[in-house]
Amino acid sequence: MKIGIILVLVANLIVGCAVSGKNIIKFEEDKEKNNKVELLILALGDENIYNREAAARKLGKMGDPRAVEALCAGLKDEDWRVRRSAALSLGKIGDRRAVKPLTFALRDEEFSVTEAASWALNNISTKYIEMLSIAHKDENDNSRKTTMRTSGKIGDKQAAEPLRAKLRDKDWRVRKIAADELLKIGWQPKDEEEKAWFLVASRKWNKAGELGAPAVEPLITALQDEDNNVRLLAAVYLGKIGDARAIEPLITVLDNDNDEKVCNYVTATLRNLTGKDFEKDAAGWRNWWEQQQ
Repeated sequence: MKIGIILVLVANLIVGCAVSGKNIIKFEEDKEKNNKVELLILALGDENIYNREAAARKLGKMGDPRAVEALCAGLKDEDWRVRRSAALSLGKIGDRRAVKPLTFALRDEEFSVTEAASWALNNISTKYIEMLSIAHKDENDNSRKTTMRTSGKIGDKQAAEPLRAKLRDKDWRVRKIAADELLKIGWQPKDEEEKAWFLVASRKWNKAGELGAPAVEPLITALQDEDNNVRLLAAVYLGKIGDARAIEPLITVLDNDNDEKVCNYVTATLRNLTGKDFEKDAAGWRNWWEQQQ
């Protein structure tokens, strides 16, 4: 009986020692990790760019939420490589405290940073869609393009509203991305006017022209695009539709556009719409048009 009790006590002592040993090892590992995280956070303020970038990258691999505040500060680093690594690491850590700083990082002048911020936000939470309204109103092209793509990747029907607004963006590339992402989430235009904006944004010129009158306003807007081919094609299809609303905007293009080919097509369209021919003389066209009013 006594021997049995002694054996049990010895067994418990052995197990206890083993458990204590594991606890000690875990404690030491945690202590080492804590020290490493703290050192990496300090390294984010190092004078050397490469040390800061490496620290930002390694903190993401460690996934410790204590690094979030420091990485958010890293989004404002003077070097784009540090900002990009900070954004990617915040996405890996997945702490929602980073959502607002990452949203503002979408405005970064460096495209790779805006892409990293967009990925990070998408990775943190699908609720990121609620923050898209900030970036969709931004003037920065990189911001607008990357948020368009992220909206489609999320695949949430809530993404449709800000994407619809970007069908009227000043940049054809932003309009095209918005149209592509709307298509991915199964969006359908509510009426012929919205369909026309969608078709022009998609650069489906023939189909837009077939709509007729609803496509006039989107095509007139396209006359102001920075891309020569977009302006040229907008002029061509306005001529095919034959709506008089296009006359004054076409004269304005003729007056301001420096591309000879665009001006040739605009002149041809004005000739077809009016039956008149003042060649490329914008003042002559304008004088005649004002007399018709």
